[in-house]
Amino acid sequence: EYNRGAVTGSDWFIVAGGDGQYAVPAPSDPKIIYADSQNGFIERYNRMTGRSHFIVPTYSGFMNTHTLSRQKYRFNWTAPIAVSYHNPNEVYIGANVVFRSTDGGSHWKVLSPDLTRNDKAKQGLTGGPVDHDISGAENYDTIQSISLARTNPKVIWVGTDDGLVWVTRNGGKTWQRVTPSGAPAWARVYQIGVSPFHAGSAYLSFDAHELGNNRPYVYRTSNYGRSWHRIDRSLPQNSSVLVVREDPNDRGFLVAGTMTGVYYSHDHGAHWHPLTANLPTLPVWDLKFVHHPDSLVLASHGRGLWVLDNLKPLEAFTHQVAQSPFTLFKTQPGMLIRTHYSGHPAVPYYAVPNAPQGVVISYFVGTARQVKKATGPVRFTIDNSVGKT
Repeated sequence: EYNRGAVTGSDWFIVAGGDGQYAVPAPSDPKIIYADSQNGFIERYNRMTGRSHFIVPTYSGFMNTHTLSRQKYRFNWTAPIAVSYHNPNEVYIGANVVFRSTDGGSHWKVLSPDLTRNDKAKQGLTGGPVDHDISGAENYDTIQSISLARTNPKVIWVGTDDGLVWVTRNGGKTWQRVTPSGAPAWARVYQIGVSPFHAGSAYLSFDAHELGNNRPYVYRTSNYGRSWHRIDRSLPQNSSVLVVREDPNDRGFLVAGTMTGVYYSHDHGAHWHPLTANLPTLPVWDLKFVHHPDSLVLASHGRGLWVLDNLKPLEAFTHQVAQSPFTLFKTQPGMLIRTHYSGHPAVPYYAVPNAPQGVVISYFVGTARQVKKATGPVRFTIDNSVGKT
């Protein structure tokens, strides 16, 4: 929003009520947004018309005074939503089963059996001896993540809050339990990062910190979960990993969100490096790669959204670059801004600065030089395609 010089509070809009959980724009039609509040209370919002309506598949298990074990369906407090890459009306939501709608939520179909451990001992009526907790915040044995494969619409990956991993390769007709051997039982699978290059390749992590175990558990498969490989050896061993995703522009370039920050890898997770800059120590619960421009968006717990505006230098920062004396990275196209002003009735409550105008030049100097007296900023001479400065 260059017309006001910054991204302000007035640039945000509400897509769901309640506590607010997932908010998922349809990839093929971003004006359609699916969002839910607690326990799968899902809405469909049309940004073009401003119309929003509830499309809840069932009210079973939602703020019910009965024990959870007596409910047919169990929704997590943060029930996951997934939307087809190709059809804005094809939407999925997780309970203890996967629900799918192909008409924008008007009608739903149960697509899977119960994919959880379904341990009745963990499905009692929660709360204290005086007041029961009927909010659904303590629901367990639920689906925590649904991930669709970009390259094959029939491949769906599912992770649960009780430590199970599932995949279907035929659109939900049959499901295979593919939980990695040795993974901590009852740990949470918050996200499964399906490779944007191959539907059978995926990255996942188990969070066991609620079980008194803060170690990272990160796995990689390239054969639909038939075998898994641990890829957390070079990560800090005292910080749980919550999400791992692969860069759609650079095969094998991974970014991991942990309880204490962000790490990246150029080699499918064999080696990890911290990504700090001005990022504070915080839990990163989700990541998203954005194509235009090539950016990385982080969703943190309690500290808002963070954006790395230009991912190109990081993608290009290989071992060879680190050993070189100087590297000039490829720049992103600049944008010529024509400003205009359309007054607002009040001053926004806050504002986040825009990225600088013009072309940002990124470079790396391998050997630091001491300068006795500063003579000015670093200057570059830029020639055009015919050699003119």
